[in-house]
Amino acid sequence: MATDTNGYRPGYCNIGERQRRSRLLVSVAGFTVALLLVAGVVAGAVPRELLVAVFVPLAVLNRYDFGRGASGTVDDPGAQQDDQLQAVKITAVSLLLATLTTGLVVVLFG
Repeated sequence: MATDTNGYRPGYCNIGERQRRSRLLVSVAGFTVALLLVAGVVAGAVPRELLVAVFVPLAVLNRYDFGRGASGTVDDPGAQQDDQLQAVKITAVSLLLATLTTGLVVVLFG
């Protein structure tokens, strides 16, 4: 996405319908894997020590893109900086939430 592309806004999520659908599918898949892992521990089929692995499917949700054709170019250095800062914020919040959720799951089911 070049900065002169119609509708592009630096520091915001500039994705289309297809990318939103991809993100939703990845989110649902990650959450499902996390739930299955917790269910496996509760059922006794998965060792409790592996419960912390729930972090992985929860943390993967911070991905920038999910597939081909999902990237573009931004020529304006200021816009690049805004986009990079937003990506860092998204990653930090995602990892924090994954950590807190993992901690809660371990306390409740560990």
